[in-house]
Amino acid sequence: MADLRITGIDAIKDAMDKYSSSSADFFSIANDEEVAKVRFAHGDDKDLDIYVVHKVKLAGKDRYIACLSPANQPCPLCQAGHRPTIRMFITVLDTRDNKKKIWDRGKTEIPNLLGLITRYGRLDSRMYEIQRHGKKGDKETKYQFFPLDPIPNADKLEREPILSENGFVLEKSVDEIKQMLSEIDLSAPTGFNSQPQTSGATGKMF
Repeated sequence: MADLRITGIDAIKDAMDKYSSSSADFFSIANDEEVAKVRFAHGDDKDLDIYVVHKVKLAGKDRYIACLSPANQPCPLCQAGHRPTIRMFITVLDTRDNKKKIWDRGKTEIPNLLGLITRYGRLDSRMYEIQRHGKKGDKETKYQFFPLDPIPNADKLEREPILSENGFVLEKSVDEIKQMLSEIDLSAPTGFNSQPQTSGATGKMF
């Protein structure tokens, strides 16, 4: 019988990169005018998970890779002509099922969250109701935020790191990205929808 164990540092790291997947649950509000009550796991503007990323097809799966350009490093994906985008990954406690979930949002939502912080203070100091305005598939869908009463002596909500070597957003060095280029389909569409399709569902992205 063949020994199916993975041995050796390099082989183990390669296998982790290839076969690891995010177990994150994803937040969504599926229907027009539907409301969800949440608590943000973020405090002020310095506590938001905002990254410049490349959305790529890697080993047949849609993944985010952190762009190195904001750190003033040469980014092999940028050099290969792959356009980066800015994303905000919001961790919320969804009271519909009492689970922590990631809400993947684009740049249009960033000013809304910053406005809430400016007006009401720390995001995690109170619950919010979020209402969807837009039917399924409507690219003009918008979300309205309703702040509720402050939470007395609110404890900070812990959240999983978004950026890591094998995390939701892959953190890779210049050399590591160069090595990955042969596995990345640069011709594939870079947009994908990480939202589950039913209200309150906890879809898996990978």
